[in-house]
Amino acid sequence: MKTPIKTAALAAVLSLASLPALAGDNAIGTGALALAVGIPNLYYQGRINDKSAFTLEVASVSDFDYDNASSPIDATGVGASYKYYFSDYMDGGYFKAGLANLNVSSGDDSVAGVIPIILGGFESRAGDNFVMGIEVGIGTTAGFGLLSFNLGATF
Repeated sequence: MKTPIKTAALAAVLSLASLPALAGDNAIGTGALALAVGIPNLYYQGRINDKSAFTLEVASVSDFDYDNASSPIDATGVGASYKYYFSDYMDGGYFKAGLANLNVSSGDDSVAGVIPIILGGFESRAGDNFVMGIEVGIGTTAGFGLLSFNLGATF
């Protein structure tokens, strides 16, 4: 993957976080499990109403050495999804659905595709300024995983 693409995707997510016009509770954070295994990632969540939100996610890995691969693997994922809370916003169970675009390259070979984000999760506030949650399903962390433990700051 080209570094300018990664930089542009991260800048887009971060610039959305600076828009106070997205009324309500917003959050910016990371999938801690992916980060722990070397996949830098970032998510932004904007409140739509008391029961729903939209999320934007980006994740990237560079020079990943996989088994007997002839050259390191680079991958970038960008996802957008809708989140519906069964109870209150950022407090309880939810269903999340959307799409993620994954681009994977190794040497001169590359492949890109769109995968679904379909998962369930539970989220809870930790004080006034933090939120934590767990997600299980297809497409966590911008399409990279099946399980995610998220940590975020609210504003």
